[in-house]
Amino acid sequence: MRFKFRSRLGILVWKEVMETLRDKRTIGLMALSALLLPALGLLIGGLRSQQVAPVEILVCDNGAEALMVAKKLYKAFESAAAFTPSLISNTTSCNPRPGYVFAVIIPNGFSANASTINAPILVEYRTLVGSVAASQAEGIANNVLYEYSQKKASSRVKVLAEKAGISVDPGVVLHPVRVVKEAVTAQGAQAPPGLQERIQIARFLSFSVFFVLNPAAIAVADSFIRERERGTAELVASSPTKGREIVLSKVVGGLVLSLIAAAVDGIAVLIYILLLSATPSALTALTPDLALIHAVEILLAVLVTAALSAPIALTAPTPRAATLGSSLLTGLATAVFFASLFVDLDKLPLAVFSTLLIIPYTHTVLAITAYAMGDIGRTLIHSGVIIVLTGVLLLASAKLYNPEKYVRRL
Repeated sequence: MRFKFRSRLGILVWKEVMETLRDKRTIGLMALSALLLPALGLLIGGLRSQQVAPVEILVCDNGAEALMVAKKLYKAFESAAAFTPSLISNTTSCNPRPGYVFAVIIPNGFSANASTINAPILVEYRTLVGSVAASQAEGIANNVLYEYSQKKASSRVKVLAEKAGISVDPGVVLHPVRVVKEAVTAQGAQAPPGLQERIQIARFLSFSVFFVLNPAAIAVADSFIRERERGTAELVASSPTKGREIVLSKVVGGLVLSLIAAAVDGIAVLIYILLLSATPSALTALTPDLALIHAVEILLAVLVTAALSAPIALTAPTPRAATLGSSLLTGLATAVFFASLFVDLDKLPLAVFSTLLIIPYTHTVLAITAYAMGDIGRTLIHSGVIIVLTGVLLLASAKLYNPEKYVRRL
């Protein structure tokens, strides 16, 4: 009898695997969903480089100091992508032409005030309301003017020190507070080099998981619906097959999707880091062991998603309801993964954190982050929770299986 059970389960699993492999559209959709991450980054970068963002630098002062600062601003904007700067000097109107997103006006008196020690050096910004490019341009201008301000401040301190007949370090006068920074672990020990970058990569890896969950959830729900629509559910229900075998075969068959998802998502993350990462250390922080734990957690996340989708598919009154229920699951996952980029989940109030722990994807985030920090024990605990929850959901789905309802056409 035990052999027959294994034989029936093996046949059902084989059927699900073959149907999954034959469903080229689902596999393609899953691969496409994973590759959305680097594609989205490339799209944003490409669109940003194609935008037309005119910047005007108006010099209304005849002094050499004003023109020198204007040229530095022009060079900064010229080297930045997406900005088309224009420098207008010796102008009397001091009003930028229509069409700009950002304008820097160096007013009359700039050079005179720059040569004294007790007058402010004024610069005027004009930004186009609602423009993202204007905010970016303001940041570039602030960097240039901050550097110039620091040099002028040092020069003024030196002049005052000479008048007072003392010798001072302008840097100490202007920045008397010095911050000594040291990264530490939760135990208070000094953090090893590269740990901060490793944890940041772990957060990003957690975030990338949700890209492959929606196709997986829909595929599992669709496997139940497809059998009911085609009438093959009647053959399965009339056989000696048990409900637990049917549910388990569909979820185990989903392992194929899990392995595909883990491989494609890993490749997508690597592409993203190679093409779009702003920090060279990001690639070195993505070590083989961290990439492996990421793949394992993707597999577990897809499996628990499949286990969550099973009871929804078994009880849904219509195919649309089943698909919508699966989409709601991945919407919940999106919220958790997105929040993990900006919030330390384990530092939330106990009531909030305990509520989040009910959601299996919270454990996915915590497992990857804990591994990045070197806490293997917590990684195993959170991964174990997902495995146990998957088992509980499978048992619940087996209990929900009703042959009469299962064979009913939707």
